[in-house]
Amino acid sequence: MSGKIGQAQPPGNADDSLIIAMSSAADIRTTGAALDKVAFQVSHELRDPSWDALLASIPGSHFEQCSGWGAVKARYGWQVLRILASADGVLVGGVQALTRRIGRWGKIGYVARGPAVLPGHEGVDRLLAAQVSQLARR
Repeated sequence: MSGKIGQAQPPGNADDSLIIAMSSAADIRTTGAALDKVAFQVSHELRDPSWDALLASIPGSHFEQCSGWGAVKARYGWQVLRILASADGVLVGGVQALTRRIGRWGKIGYVARGPAVLPGHEGVDRLLAAQVSQLARR
């Protein structure tokens, strides 16, 4: 399931759509686009070649962020959630989170070695972290 983030959703909406207050970040600029022009999309796809290609182009990115790692973890009961950031229609970063239900205690999740953001798009990592934080509160 994928959901485009573009409108605030009521709490508990099943499509995982989120939006953060971009107006507060509008004064921070990247080299390519203003942060208020960054769009986010949520993906639950196990394999994502475009995400893996982006990771391959980011210096210092880690294999635990690749879709292959998510697919391996999915075999052991983890669910893959990826938040992708685009500027002017071009993928510039993202973060892969893994979640799992733990009996009656609820759900846990973690992000290993992320987010990953192309050089020149400073600030997008903070926006991605805010997106993950919003998801974690659900």
